[in-house]
Amino acid sequence: MIMKFKYTPIYITIALGMLNSSCNKWLDVKPKAEVHQEQLFSTATGFKDALYGTYSLMGRNDIYGGEMTMGFMSVISHDYDLTETRSFYYKANLHKYTELDTRGYIDKIWERSYNAISNANNILAQIDGKSSVFGADDYRLVKAEALGIRAYLHFDIFRLFAPAYDAANSKLLVPYITTISKTPTASSPAKQFIDQCFADLNLAETLLADDPINSPDKATNTDMATRRSNHFNIYAVKALKARIYLYIGDKVNALKYADEVINSKKFPLVVNSAVSGPEERIDRTFSSEHVFSLYISDLVNNANMHFRTTDARYLLNNNSTAVKALYEVNSGGSTDYRYVYLWKLYNGTPFCSKFWQLDEAPSNIKYLMPLIRVSELYYIAAECIQDTKAGFNYLNQIREHRGRDPLNNSGTKEELQEEIRKEYRKEFFAEGQTFFYYKRLKITQLPDSNIPGTDNVYVLPKPELETEYGK
Repeated sequence: MIMKFKYTPIYITIALGMLNSSCNKWLDVKPKAEVHQEQLFSTATGFKDALYGTYSLMGRNDIYGGEMTMGFMSVISHDYDLTETRSFYYKANLHKYTELDTRGYIDKIWERSYNAISNANNILAQIDGKSSVFGADDYRLVKAEALGIRAYLHFDIFRLFAPAYDAANSKLLVPYITTISKTPTASSPAKQFIDQCFADLNLAETLLADDPINSPDKATNTDMATRRSNHFNIYAVKALKARIYLYIGDKVNALKYADEVINSKKFPLVVNSAVSGPEERIDRTFSSEHVFSLYISDLVNNANMHFRTTDARYLLNNNSTAVKALYEVNSGGSTDYRYVYLWKLYNGTPFCSKFWQLDEAPSNIKYLMPLIRVSELYYIAAECIQDTKAGFNYLNQIREHRGRDPLNNSGTKEELQEEIRKEYRKEFFAEGQTFFYYKRLKITQLPDSNIPGTDNVYVLPKPELETEYGK
């Protein structure tokens, strides 16, 4: 493993239900209260606090609250026009991963991801022996969410720090850590690593058979789906399975699980009234479509730091020509919601306003970072289904809810794949997902650049501590 954690004694800090992680201790000690783990894990509430702390850690700016979404990952996807040499991201934009500025982002992503995995592992190490403190439903939910988080984080580590998937690759790539130990965990080859992801997700799926998101109470079902989207719910499990199956080339199972999420109808596609109207009411992240998202109280501040700042070192912006080309804006303008409602000007420069909100915006749309959108499941289905006409129909369902005209569904397979590629760039701008799309398909040249798509670009270097301590 990357570092030598001090596991004994373990103190878990609870402040407003959130926990923060450190590389020197399993969790930072920044107390309003310090609680020994035996006390924390003596009640169901304590387990839930530990789980909320794991979600909170995932939402930090140096992981999914910033760098794994709108920051570093979107920079290396070439979402932004980065010509300012003073920018902290300038060398990352050139994929100079060994440079000191860039190493800081990469090492922190690795560290925070494994910190969060350690949190999940500690919950899982304790929960079976303390099942008596739970009602049956809470036990299953907490255990399943911890398993889902562990699989989600590990898979992103794999997508970043290992080459594109090859089941025959016997090289030891990255560690899949399921225990808390002072002994470093050995890295796994590709197939073994992915098998471990599926093992966690299969168990989570079993435990979530009665997920409250499927409550039969129709009066509260929509609200329940919204609230469960901030947890690793049963459909997040299925969606992550679809994502992983597509990544490893199993299109049959990818389509199966994508359809299960789509056909659940728990995540309705956004309608115009949700993204138009008063500025403070615009649902910029299309929250009804979130299969799994994080509630991040610092999200607007993180967005302002990148998109509404006069400090060129932090600024991530675009030029009008590039934005119009991305959204295929012609002389008559555009009706695409993602262009009309999610781009603004700051000091005369276009910026993506997806994660920016006015102070008076309601919290249920203001602080959400989507990690899995239902739109991704439509794109997966469109790519995987053998019937090209049906593939275009999946895309057209998204286009209808983005204010766009339908595509002619009599196009070729190649034309369908090109439309999917364009959709990924529009849909997941500033969310970090397009990099993984390029890597999965081994795109030979990254967009808006002359940089070839090789392993030097697609495989991030592991931290030096991993080389020193890991096996």
